Amino acid sequence: MKIAIIGMGKMGEAIAQGLAKLDQKKEFTIRGTTRSGDNAAAAAQAQVVLLCVKPHQAEKALREMAPKLGKDHLLLSI
Repeated sequence: MKIAIIGMGKMGEAIAQGLAKLDQKKEFTIRGTTRSGDNAAAAAQAQVVLLCVKPHQAEKALREMAPKLGKDHLLLSI
């Protein structure tokens, strides 16, 4: 399963670090992590999209991603 974390502030970074720790326990596998400034491209390549931005930034991020999100995407906002 591919996960896109939109917003790498304190919360996004904490989630990414937590997922990396799970990888060390062999419960979760991280393959080919990348950083991108293109929210739409990141969302299009993932099955799960974690929206980790401040509330005033959410609308812009969602508008950027909307054309690439489909019914099979799971969008979670923290």
